[in-house]
Amino acid sequence: MFRKLAIAMLASTSSFSVAAAQEVYDSTDAQTAGTVSAEASSSASTVEDAAEERTLNAVVVTAQRRAENAQDVPISMMVVPETELAKANIDNIENLPRLASGLYVQRSPQAANTRISIRGIGSYGNAAIEPSVGAYVDGVYIPRPGPLLSALNDIASVEVLRGPQGTLFGRNAAVGALNIKTNLPGNELGGSVGLAAGSFGKVRADGVLNLPVSDTVNTRFSALYDRTDGFGYNQYNNSDLGEEETLSLRGAADIELSGNLNWVVRGDYQKMTGDGTGPVTLMASTLTPEGRQNFIDRLNGLTPRLDTDYSRVVRQTPGNNLDSDQWGISSQLTWDIGDASVNLISSYRDWDYTQSDRDLTFTSADLIGRDGSFLSRSHSEELQYISPQTGDLTYVAGLYYFNEQYDIHTDYNLGTGYCNILMANAIPVLQAPCLAGPQQQAAITDFKQTTDSYAAYGQATYEFSPVWDVTVGLRYSRDEKTAQFYSEAANRAAAIIVVPDSADLSYSGDKVTYRLNSRYRPTSNTMLFATVSTGYKSGGFDTGAGSAFGTDRVFAPETVSNYELGIKSDWLNRTLTANATLFRMDVDDFQLRAYDGTAFSVRNAGSIRQQGAEFDLSWMPSQDLTLSLNGTHLDSEYTSFENAPGLPGFGGVQNLTGEEVPYSPEWQGTAIVDYRTPLLSDIDIGFNGRVSYTSDNDVGGGGDNNPQSIQEAFALVGATVTLYGRDDTWQVSLSGENLLDEDYCTGMYGQTFGGPLGLQNPETGGITQRCLLGQPQTFRISTKYRF
Repeated sequence: MFRKLAIAMLASTSSFSVAAAQEVYDSTDAQTAGTVSAEASSSASTVEDAAEERTLNAVVVTAQRRAENAQDVPISMMVVPETELAKANIDNIENLPRLASGLYVQRSPQAANTRISIRGIGSYGNAAIEPSVGAYVDGVYIPRPGPLLSALNDIASVEVLRGPQGTLFGRNAAVGALNIKTNLPGNELGGSVGLAAGSFGKVRADGVLNLPVSDTVNTRFSALYDRTDGFGYNQYNNSDLGEEETLSLRGAADIELSGNLNWVVRGDYQKMTGDGTGPVTLMASTLTPEGRQNFIDRLNGLTPRLDTDYSRVVRQTPGNNLDSDQWGISSQLTWDIGDASVNLISSYRDWDYTQSDRDLTFTSADLIGRDGSFLSRSHSEELQYISPQTGDLTYVAGLYYFNEQYDIHTDYNLGTGYCNILMANAIPVLQAPCLAGPQQQAAITDFKQTTDSYAAYGQATYEFSPVWDVTVGLRYSRDEKTAQFYSEAANRAAAIIVVPDSADLSYSGDKVTYRLNSRYRPTSNTMLFATVSTGYKSGGFDTGAGSAFGTDRVFAPETVSNYELGIKSDWLNRTLTANATLFRMDVDDFQLRAYDGTAFSVRNAGSIRQQGAEFDLSWMPSQDLTLSLNGTHLDSEYTSFENAPGLPGFGGVQNLTGEEVPYSPEWQGTAIVDYRTPLLSDIDIGFNGRVSYTSDNDVGGGGDNNPQSIQEAFALVGATVTLYGRDDTWQVSLSGENLLDEDYCTGMYGQTFGGPLGLQNPETGGITQRCLLGQPQTFRISTKYRF
């Protein structure tokens, strides 16, 4: 049913787009949209007239669990297709904000500690806290953001859905969703091979094989290898820093069991290894003369570089290592009952991650290391009923079950300088106990959690007239969690990081959330919508070891109230699309996970108001040229946060009511120019240029609004020049990113042990900052051959 619907829709429109998409592609959820062929992603093979005229093409999405034109979906969203990902060298989710305004992805020194946020709201990941942004791969919920760092392999599209999405997704998505779609098997033999090489030892090789087995069975297999030497250099041992290697394998089968029964099975495996981190530079501008001298004196001169803010050449103790393995399998059984469908979606995922960090202080003194391990095993079942898309009333209903076993274990190991340098110079009274205690596993933390989540959801749309309809969605969620937390400081001197504690924890809670929407079409090319929706993220347990909380480790749920007014329109014979949304999100009991210089902790951070506007424009002034612009204006404020963390190194609390929320830049935007024209009889040439801009914003990890953690505004410029062979059988590209070699931080945090090292800044009330450097200027040459 969905295949016929999508093809009919595409054939009947003269095509228009959001997000500068220049292709008709399948961004459908295979589990809900059925079998819209991934091969329909080529406009040449799907809508011949559109390809010949090079008009803006339709984008088919299933944000509402049906195959719909994105311009008809009353949701603020952005869709990035496979071709745009390739042109912008988007290898992994870290780079998605180059194209998608309002999205922020930040990777920390411990790669499992990844933060994904939409409209400024998100959570760090290497804890038991639930993400505010729900991440899905082919409709399957990914409970932890760390596994998403693996390279993107055979991706059809990425959908960024803004605002709560709980009434149509299995797991709650409190402030938005990141929906990653892989390509489905097609019914023709074919595939591709690609190879790329670039700066900093970059090598990327990929291959795809689409293999029909019979008239009723289609399969698809893909493999990707990606490696880099990293863009940092360590003076300590004259070695590269940031090395990473990824292997990704995918397989899928689309099986027609009968005329009305279809089965899609997918499996994947990803392995990522490396040294775990890129350069984490010391921000010299945040170091006072007194702090500089303290640093030198208390570490016997074994300091990091103290002369610059953004150097990719650092001086620190080497010896980090990470190893991440994940695999998963999913199954969807689709039963068409007339024009209605019943879907049963089953999945299992396993993520095993370990990372050893030789020295958490990133100095040359070899103070304290960490061996961290994360193990997540999750299983979900989802049953959906999708009504016929005929008549005045259409609806979707579903039942959902999710289970996760999540284990976190950390060993803290004292380096050669911990007792004889740090303790001797900074806390002399602890030197003797330090030397007398164990050096390996000087402190440990262990956390084991079991989560069971149940939900029932539904959404119905009633068409009062051909130009006006109303949608009502409702969701009931219940979460039950149990956990055991244990921490021990076997060495007394390690108690400044790990405070002994033990607790058996339990949490249960439920919530009803809703969505109300009205959609009105005053003209055939304009759609107006208004939405009121709510979101919910369950409570949980603080896994921080910096304090003894006991059973007080339980924190409350996070809730969201969202209001939107939007317009989606197309003009000039559908060569121009103009979409915009005014929004306001009120977040209560925001779950803030903050770093105080020695340990993380989670607290409910009062209330937040995030409001502003989002817009997406795309214009094709000629057959060869497309211009695109998308942006977000965000007005951010803590409406109540009286017990915020004190500034690092000073302790206490402060009142941040009325202040901006971290990771909430006032402006974000991306401008894209895409041009393609014949060069020779069988060869086209294409140019894709892009500029992404982010205004000043707080990227600090302390949740304390440290004035020293403001990243000044920056713009990233990228360009790609491509030669295309006949029918796009082959292509060769030369591309560059950050062409102006802009220096910027994706995140900042206070220097570990900043207090004992005497790095406070009384003038600003902050502490010396560390910077997680963004990607520097890079170049790449790539080739692809399709058969």
